Amino acid sequence: IWVTRSDIPLYKGSLKAMQLVGGHMVLFRWFIGLMALCQWAPAAQAVQVSLPSVEAAPGETVRVPVSISRFGAGDEVLSGSIEIRLDAGIIALDKVRVNRSGSLASNWIIATNARPVPGGGENDGQVLISAATASATVSSEGVFFFLELSVSASAVVGSTSPLDIQNAVF
Repeated sequence: IWVTRSDIPLYKGSLKAMQLVGGHMVLFRWFIGLMALCQWAPAAQAVQVSLPSVEAAPGETVRVPVSISRFGAGDEVLSGSIEIRLDAGIIALDKVRVNRSGSLASNWIIATNARPVPGGGENDGQVLISAATASATVSSEGVFFFLELSVSASAVVGSTSPLDIQNAVF
């Protein structure tokens, strides 16, 4: 997980377009300077996203904290997206919710989409979470939000479902 910065190929494409538009030398030099600055800028600090192991009985709903940590000095988060994989035979996809109460993202807008993995197996589940704010930035570690998961009433006692973070971008 990385606090993102602009990618160098984007600037190369922009430079080519500017050259074709009509040779504004001042803007061209500005883009060259910006490209050089981005190339030598220090790498972004990795932000860590973590989920704990939890236990629940069939039919029970659990509140799983999704935590973030390892912020660098001056880092702020205004948006993010997370993809989590799980066993849809154990976790009821139609009951997956996000709870912001008491979390770092308590004033954020968060959208959740729980679905079978496209092209995956019968029990491959995917939770897509997108979050954003206009002003309530996050710049410290803690519980980002809570994921509420319901264990299927037909789940076998002793079975497990992974909660694997497949992708996260902030």
